[in-house]
Amino acid sequence: MINSEIRKLRERIGEAMGCKFSQEKFGALLGVSYRSVNRWEKGLIVPDDKNIKNLKSLELILEDEEKRDEILSYLKNGNISAVTNIIGLVGAAIATAAVLPMAGLGVVSFISSLMKKEQEE
Repeated sequence: MINSEIRKLRERIGEAMGCKFSQEKFGALLGVSYRSVNRWEKGLIVPDDKNIKNLKSLELILEDEEKRDEILSYLKNGNISAVTNIIGLVGAAIATAAVLPMAGLGVVSFISSLMKKEQEE
């Protein structure tokens, strides 16, 4: 994920909420400082693997209309920690979802759709 994509992702959240979503809020959402977000957006540094996974998870969540609305309601209520937890859970689910079907276990439809979207890219 490159600097312009990170900025656009932050701006998409702001647009969906009807307000500007600051680098500070975006950083809090991802568990990093606003300085890190600023440096990512300027291309001065690259997010580490964990943060790239979180950014991609957030991007996938925003593509799903139902999940996007749910996450935006948490953000509007100031519950950033709930959103951070959701991002982490989605990232973990994506990482393990490929193993579950091979084990004969069902996968939640949301996770399956995320997997399909990720594989299409």
